[in-house]
Amino acid sequence: MLHGWGDRAGEYAGAQVASPYAWRAGADRWTDEAEAACFHVAWPQGVIGRNQVSPAAGTSSWNAGGCSSGGEDLCDATSRSTTCFRETCHGACSPCAWCSCTDDVGFITQLAQFLLASDLGIDRQRIFLAGCSNGGMMTWEVALHGPPGLFAAFATNCGVPHVGYMCTPPRPFNLIHIHAGNDHVIPFDGSPATDGAYRYTSADDALAAVTTSTLGGCQNGTSTWYSLYEAYAHPQPISESPRSALPWLDGIRLARRNATDDFNDGRCRLRASCADDVELVLCTGNFAHDWPAWAAAVTWRFFEHVTRNVSDASQGVVGNSVADAQPLFPQCRPRPPPPPYPPSRPPLPPSFFSTRGSLYLAVVLLGLLALGALFMLVRRRAAKGNKSNKWSKARAEAAMDDSDIGGGFDMEMNEAAVAAAKSSDKKGDRK
Repeated sequence: MLHGWGDRAGEYAGAQVASPYAWRAGADRWTDEAEAACFHVAWPQGVIGRNQVSPAAGTSSWNAGGCSSGGEDLCDATSRSTTCFRETCHGACSPCAWCSCTDDVGFITQLAQFLLASDLGIDRQRIFLAGCSNGGMMTWEVALHGPPGLFAAFATNCGVPHVGYMCTPPRPFNLIHIHAGNDHVIPFDGSPATDGAYRYTSADDALAAVTTSTLGGCQNGTSTWYSLYEAYAHPQPISESPRSALPWLDGIRLARRNATDDFNDGRCRLRASCADDVELVLCTGNFAHDWPAWAAAVTWRFFEHVTRNVSDASQGVVGNSVADAQPLFPQCRPRPPPPPYPPSRPPLPPSFFSTRGSLYLAVVLLGLLALGALFMLVRRRAAKGNKSNKWSKARAEAAMDDSDIGGGFDMEMNEAAVAAAKSSDKKGDRK
């Protein structure tokens, strides 16, 4: 399960964090479904990098659907490069870039292969990938450009590639796409987003790209929606479409609780059925840009269904063949992986608003304080030495003065004594 932009894997896995979104802190309900149906769930963490929005703590993202390389036609001028991840993008960002530039297709592929090789006992035919928002875009990226056959099915929620980054795969794949009609972040109908003013492929066009695969042999599904509340409250199978197209939804329950209001106005329909029992299902409702309470339960039902190879799932479905339909998008081509991260070139100078930059700033300030203290100490000692020298010189001069005075007095005394002696000698001669 791939998290959305700016989120943390631990939030989805059940970590108790303060968040305005109900489906975080484990409320995506994958844990509940896994405990009820006995399967493993992994929540990978996207690369966390600094950007203009979060220069200190960093923001997580997935490199998917043109979000790291989008040109000027993908967003409004006021939204350009507001969240550029310059570290992972080697210092340069496209005008509408808002995610990291790492090789996330390679990362998810290696993670899946690692889990398959572990001692968890994972069935190679029953490994799936799901994602929400930017994670939903990443799920599309892996489905279109990842190794074929690695994942048995995909679940994308409120996320599609940017305009110009959708392509037609060589073969269709099992997919359930969940997207609210009132989503204003990644709009369902492909209109410009009111949050960020970015442009995305519409949900219908994205699904049509899969159904027009040249080797798909797809047929259009039903145009009638199947109410999830009806599937919960009235599970008796009926022969009419659309229930006959989605029998795996009958009697659906939520692992956490069975409150009927959890289903809201959720509804699903079979978008297309293709060769090799491949199916595409579209679900919608009025849950905005969110992961609805029923998403995990419906997705797991779909995953179980497509891996049973039930060939009668499409019986009774009336539709037109789309095998000869003209593809809306060019054929998918393998994309070369981006340069490795961290890059081999010298890293960018750290921002002083980051944790590392704050540490560097503290070290510099402490060094300056130490130099200042040392300078004051040397200056004080020099001043004290000068004062001591002046005092010694003064004492020496005073001593010399005293010596001069005493010497003169003694000389005068000696001269007087000599004069007196001479006078005495003269008197003696006269006698």
